[in-house]
Amino acid sequence: MKLSLKSLDFVLAALEHFAQHHDRQLAEDGISEDDVSDLVNDRRYLKAIQHDFEKHREELLKERDTVAADV
Repeated sequence: MKLSLKSLDFVLAALEHFAQHHDRQLAEDGISEDDVSDLVNDRRYLKAIQHDFEKHREELLKERDTVAADV
């Protein structure tokens, strides 16, 4: 999948918002151990996805800088 820098910015913002939502859920009183476990696992997976998108964004920025330098 090829995403533009702007698209990646939107995806990264949405992932960050979702991560914050998980943090709020984890901070709630009375949450069961099973729910905590699920949320922590989901949060780790979410961070891994976010990292992959950030890496892809950095690669696109480097490509753009290389093209600009060649012009």
